[in-house]
Amino acid sequence: MQLDAQIDSIARNDRMIDMMEDRQATIDEHSRFQANSLDQLNSRLSQIREEQRSRIESITKKNSATSYIDEA
Repeated sequence: MQLDAQIDSIARNDRMIDMMEDRQATIDEHSRFQANSLDQLNSRLSQIREEQRSRIESITKKNSATSYIDEA
């Protein structure tokens, strides 16, 4: 029984190490966003999404101000 618990513990630790390495690889992969941590990465991605929404909204407003019926 104790041997099984030790084997399970080692297996859990291996999975945790794999998850942490994957997490770090994801952070490293997104280094162009100047991320030093997952929280910074999430914050930067939110900022980029907000900038994109704002740009899309301004483009949409320009297009909605154009009356296609009047132009016809």
